[in-house]
Amino acid sequence: MGGDRNLRWNFAVNVVDIAFISLALNLVSQATIIPVLVSHLTASRFAVGLIPAVVSMGSYLPSVFFARHTETLVRKKPLLLLYGFLGERLPYLLMALLVAGFAVRSPGLALAGLVFLFAVVSFTNGAITPAWLDLIAKVIPVTRRGLWFGLGSALGACMGIAGAALAANALSGFSFPDSFTACFLLAFLFSLFSLGAFALNREPDGPVKKHEGSYLDYLRRLPAVLRRDRNFRALLVSRFVGLFGSMSTGFFILFGIERFRLGGAAVGILTGVLVAGQMVMNLVWGFLGDRFGHKLVLALSTLCLALAAATALFLCTSPAWLGLVFVLLASGLSGDVVSGSTITMEFCSAEDRPTYLGLAGTLLAPARTLAPLLGGGLVVLLGFGGLFAATAATATAGALLLGFWLKEPRSLPDARLHSTGV
Repeated sequence: MGGDRNLRWNFAVNVVDIAFISLALNLVSQATIIPVLVSHLTASRFAVGLIPAVVSMGSYLPSVFFARHTETLVRKKPLLLLYGFLGERLPYLLMALLVAGFAVRSPGLALAGLVFLFAVVSFTNGAITPAWLDLIAKVIPVTRRGLWFGLGSALGACMGIAGAALAANALSGFSFPDSFTACFLLAFLFSLFSLGAFALNREPDGPVKKHEGSYLDYLRRLPAVLRRDRNFRALLVSRFVGLFGSMSTGFFILFGIERFRLGGAAVGILTGVLVAGQMVMNLVWGFLGDRFGHKLVLALSTLCLALAAATALFLCTSPAWLGLVFVLLASGLSGDVVSGSTITMEFCSAEDRPTYLGLAGTLLAPARTLAPLLGGGLVVLLGFGGLFAATAATATAGALLLGFWLKEPRSLPDARLHSTGV
C-alpha cells in the first residue's frame, strides 16, 4: 500500500517538475525566441545555429563520462539538487543580467556570454541526466513512464501557451532588449519551481554497482556493450541519421521573418503553436509509447520532421502555412522528448541504466551538435530551399531505419533486454 502511495506521490511531483521546466524552456525557445535574439545581436546566419549546437553538445556529450559515478550512488537526489540549481537554473538569471547590460552597448560580448552560459546549462544537464533518468526509472515503472513524460510535458506546454502570449506581448510591446530580459527572468523563476517540486521525490535506495579497475578501464570496456548488443547499435545508428532532421529547427522562424516579414506578435503566435502542438503530441506519443512501444513513436516523429521541412519547401506560400510547419515540428521534437531516453531504458538491467543512457547520449551528441551548424552552413551556401530539402531527406532516411531495421526491444527475449553491463 505504501508503495502505491509513493508511486502516486512521485508521479505527481515529477509531473510538476517537468511541467515547470518545460514552461521555463518554452520562454527561451530554441526554435523561436533565441534565433530572434541572436539575429538582433549579429547578422551572421551561421551564429543562429551556434547556441543550439552548444546546447546539444553539452546536453549529451558528457553523459557517459559521468555514468560510472552515477552507478555507484545509492541515491541520486542530493547530487541532482546541487547541480540542478548551480548549473541549470542560476545561469538564466545571469543571462537576463547579461542581455540587459550588454545587448545594446556590446552585442558581440552579449552573444559570447550567452553562448558560454548556455554551455554551462547544457554541460551540467548532460552530466547529471543519467542520474536523473535513473532516479525516474526507480520511482516510475516502465508502463507509466510514457504517461509521465506525456502528462508532464503536456502540462508544461499548456502553461507555455500563456508564456508564449507573454513573450508575444513583450516582443511587440517592449523595446529591445527589455523583452528578452523578461523572458530570461521568467525562465529562471519557473525553473526554480521545477527544482522545488523535484526535491519532494521520495527516492528509495537503488542497486549500486561496484566497478573493478580504474576509470580508464571502465571506458575501455564500453565498446563491448555495442559489440554485444546489435539492436542497441541499430537504435543508435538510426537515431544518428534521423537527428539531422532537426537541422531546420531554428531556421523556420527566420524563413518566416524574411519571406513574410513577420513581426514580434507573429513570432509569439508561432511559439504558441509550437507549444500547443507539443502539448497535444506529448500526450499522443506518451499513450502510443506505453501501448505499442517507443520505436513506433521515434519513427513517426522523425517522419514529422521530414514533413515539416517538405511543407516549408513546397507549400509555404503564405504565413498560414507556417502554422502547419510548426505543428509538424512540434510533433517531431516532442517524440524525441517522450521516447528518446525512454526506449534506451528498455535495453538493459537497472544496474546498467546509467551506462546505456550515457552511451546513447554521448554517441548521439555529434549528430545533435552538427545538425544546427550544418543547417547554418546550408542556408549560407544553398538558401532556405537547400536546407529544407536536405532536412527532409535525412529525416526520411532516419524514419525508415527506425521503422524497418530497429527491432522493438519489448519483443525481444529477457536475456537481450537485460544484457550484462560493463
